Parts: sequence; structure tokens; C-alpha cells
Amino acid sequence: DPVRPFVGARSIEVDGEHWAMVVAIPEDALGNPMPDGTRVEVRHLHPDGVLDEHAPTTLGGLAWQRLFSRELAGRGRVAVSTLGARGPETDLVEVPGPPAAIALVAPTEPLVGDGRQLVEVRTERLLDRFGNEVADGTAVAFLVDTDAGRPERRLEAVTVQGVATAVLEAPRTPSTLRVAAQTYGVVSAPLDLVFGVNVANDPDASWRRDADTLVVSVGPVLGSLDQYVPDGTAVDVTVVGGDGETRTATGQLREGVADVRLPWAPGRAIDEVRVSVGGRTVVAVGP
Repeated sequence: DPVRPFVGARSIEVDGEHWAMVVAIPEDALGNPMPDGTRVEVRHLHPDGVLDEHAPTTLGGLAWQRLFSRELAGRGRVAVSTLGARGPETDLVEVPGPPAAIALVAPTEPLVGDGRQLVEVRTERLLDRFGNEVADGTAVAFLVDTDAGRPERRLEAVTVQGVATAVLEAPRTPSTLRVAAQTYGVVSAPLDLVFGVNVANDPDASWRRDADTLVVSVGPVLGSLDQYVPDGTAVDVTVVGGDGETRTATGQLREGVADVRLPWAPGRAIDEVRVSVGGRTVVAVGP
């Protein structure tokens, strides 16, 4: 006395198939191992309250027993005794398995392709096949694809209280982002996020020459509340020259307007100047 239980692994997955081993080394008062065949009582209390009792016997000074998991995750307890000698308990944690399925929750706010909006996409509460919530810190990857042919993005997240969350930045122009989540080889059904037009009007646009620079003036650019769209909204300008060559430049709106400048030779002809902002494209008026 005492008879100490040694358990490894200290945690096992709930499924009724994973197991840990408990080992006891009973000795007499002088430290001599008990003879082979000495009965050792093993009691394993599961998180669901079920008590498993076993009675291995010693061989070579040791007694051992496999302890299988059940279906409810939580902290179990293990104790051993023999010939009236007892010892302390030790823990055996039964941990959740991988999620049985993953479902995504769509954001509720209106989605606009302004390159600025931050959108939260989260999973529903992740449960294993026995209904246990997956452990906090379970890694979940969010895979984001676009309809513009750009490479797929991967956002890493972890679960908190069974839920994983990713934050996406809206695309600069109206488009669709397709999002899926995966963990432990389980993949969700894709969720399509449709980002609409951010600009409520066809903005005025004009161009003029300034020495060897072409200046394209845009605005005012208004949103759905008849307000200036947020400062920093991107303005894309495409200039088609008389020889068919094109040049592009990008500027940013401030208080609804922007002047976008790009190099242009004084005598060089211009066929067309196109301005794109917030999903709308207009042809700029020349002098």
C-alpha cells in the first residue's frame, strides 16, 4: 500500500475502439513484487457514469489491463487495489472524434464588392458522430475560390466552443466567392457569397491632357444611401490609344471623387477612356 495505477495514453478517442493501458506493480512492505497470479482489481469510471471492473493477475511483477473508450467525451477515472491495499486515482480523458459533418453559416449583412467590407463566415457547431462537441483548438481550413479565375485561397482557423470562424475581405468588384471548410478529411458543402454592386449611379468621368500626362477626373461616386462611397474605393482607368495599345492605372476616391493620372505623350491619339468603379463602367468624356 499504496498501489499506484500507471495509465498511458492519458487520452483516447471516443468510439469504443481506442484504448489505453493501465499497469500496476504491487509490492509487499519490503518492496518485493507480489507472486505471479496475484489478483488486482481495476475500476474504470467513464465520463458517462458507467463503471467497468476488471481483475487481471500479475505476471513478472506486473498486472495490466486495456481500458476501452465509450461514446461520451470527458474525464474518466481509474483506480486499482489488491489484497486490501489501495492507491490514488488517475485520469483517463476520452476526447471527441472528428466532426461527422461540417455546415457553413452564411453572413446576414448585405454583401457589396467594395474591396473593404469584412465578412465573417463560420461553421455550425461541430459534433462528432456521437454528438460530442469537438475540442477547442481543432484546426479548420476555409477554402475560398472566386469566379474571376484567381488561385484558391486558404484561411486557417481553430474552433472555440465547437465553432470555427474566418473573416474574408470583399472583392473589389461585384463577384462571387465560393467558400468551403474542411478538417480531418471532412469537407463542407460550398457556400456562395454573392457580392453586389457598391455604386448606385453611373459616375461622371472626363479626361484632359496636362503636358505629358493624361488626367482622368471621376465623380461624384455615390452609394445606395445617396452618400459618397468610402474613401479609398478603387478606381480603375483603361486608356485605348489610336494605335490600339492600352494602358491602365488605378486611383482611390476621396469624398466621392478622384483624379487618376498616367503618362501619355502629348501628340498621341486617344480612342477611348474607360473608368470602372464599384462594378460600374463608364466611358470618360474628352475635351
